[in-house]
Amino acid sequence: MSLLSGRQCVCDGYHAVRMKTHTDGFDNIEEPIDLDKVMNVEGNPSELTLPTPGELKACIAEQKKKDRKFYDFGEDRPRVDATYLKDMMDILPDAKVIWYGTNRALIFTSENGDGILLPVHKYPA
Repeated sequence: MSLLSGRQCVCDGYHAVRMKTHTDGFDNIEEPIDLDKVMNVEGNPSELTLPTPGELKACIAEQKKKDRKFYDFGEDRPRVDATYLKDMMDILPDAKVIWYGTNRALIFTSENGDGILLPVHKYPA
């Protein structure tokens, strides 16, 4: 847990969240995480429609025998780790999501905070 400009930030390298209000139960670290550096994505964004919690739960259940579970937003849209998407939707349930291309980050914005989710590479480079 990191504090930057009074906001709590959590990052694991695949997804990150910045909360506008303090959440108890997390230890603070000395070095703050500056998520502005990774969340300022350039380009022409489009809004993505998130699955409902039930749709995402069903998607994860269908892949229960697989080590990694994916959610694919559709052709020419991003694919993400379904469990990370669930994390983002649980933490920021009212979030709007924008994206800048198939293999580019998804940016979540919510009344409670914001976050970023990296996609899983979908097509050959």
